[in-house]
Parts: sequence; structure tokens; C-alpha cells
Amino acid sequence: MAECHSRYSHCFFLYVFFELVFLIVLAGVGSTFFTVFALPNIRTSSDRNVIGSYIICVLVGVFCFYLSPVIVSGGVAIGIAAFLMVTTDTEHPLAAGVALGLSITPVADNLSAGAIFAITGALLAILLKHILNHWLKDLT
Repeated sequence: MAECHSRYSHCFFLYVFFELVFLIVLAGVGSTFFTVFALPNIRTSSDRNVIGSYIICVLVGVFCFYLSPVIVSGGVAIGIAAFLMVTTDTEHPLAAGVALGLSITPVADNLSAGAIFAITGALLAILLKHILNHWLKDLT
């Protein structure tokens, strides 16, 4: 009976970890939506910055997924993503959360789902920004 209880507690902690990793990616995408709609005219809300940074951060997150241990992969992902965003002049700091979330994902299935979700979210934010551009104003 104790073995069964222990197995379920490990499953619970794994489930919580999967959900936490997805929440990191979701937080990055959600923050991007806020920035794009609340501050549509700032440089980090430009199409080039949002899409470019998300492509960089997804690729870096997927690359760093294969590094071990997880603590190293997360730090390396943030560092490489920030460096590449600055050198390509596509700074959108909120996308760095996507690189972190993808790099610490424990299962490859979650990796592809998170990557697709992040890219789709960035593209949707830019599409909606163009559709609603007439009504959007900076809230500063």
C-alpha cells in the first residue's frame, strides 16, 4: 500500500511540474499580448521584434532542452536568447520566458506543443494588432 501511495505522489509532482512549465510559456505569451495591445507603438511591440524574438526563443529553448541538468539548460537558454535578440535587434524580453519554459520541459511532447503554442500566440497577437490598429493607443 505504501508503494502505491508513493507512486501517486510522484505522479502528482510530475503533473504539477508539467503544468508549471506550460504556465511559464503561457505567461510569456500572455505578457506579449498585454504589451502589444497596451503599448502598440513601442519598439518591442513591433512585428519584427515580436515574431523575431519568438522564433529565436523557441529555437533556443528547443536546443537547450537537450542540455543537462535542467538548472543549466534554463540559465543557458535565457543567456543565449537574450544575446541573440540583442545581436539581431529583435528585443522582446517577454519571449525569454518561452526559451526558459521550453528548455526545462521534461518531455519532448510538451516541447513541441509549447513551441507551437508560443509561435501561434505571437502570430495571433501581431495579426490582431493589425486588425485593431485603428483603435489601439499607448496607455502611457
